[in-house]
Amino acid sequence: MDAIVTADVPPGYTPFVPASPFMSVMGPLYQRPGQDNATVLALRVSSIHTNMHGIAHGGMLATLADNALGFNVSGAGQHPIVTVHMSLDFLAPAHAGDWLEAHVSVQKRGGKLSFAECRLMVDGCCILKASGVFSARKRP
Repeated sequence: MDAIVTADVPPGYTPFVPASPFMSVMGPLYQRPGQDNATVLALRVSSIHTNMHGIAHGGMLATLADNALGFNVSGAGQHPIVTVHMSLDFLAPAHAGDWLEAHVSVQKRGGKLSFAECRLMVDGCCILKASGVFSARKRP
């Protein structure tokens, strides 16, 4: 994986330790407080995140959006949930070296279903819009 030095991380971000082992393969993730008690997740796009066209792989973008949505809907992992539905609109590419931020807005938290939207941003431009529906789960 490309080395990412602390100087490459904008001020205000701290390391994010994902609860899911799968998310650790994406490389270092970072977090900062966002609007309305949301958490902004972010990463520096590196060459391992790109596809054969040299732009960020759509699957990586979808994974980041799903994780950011789920983390925020679940109350920072406090309430178990699963993704029921997610839709994505790819608006523009991200490239290696870009600082990629996932901004989430929870629309509704319900007893069974919750709804949220995510925007992946690079330099203030929205590159992906996602919306998700999440189902509450009982703890095992």
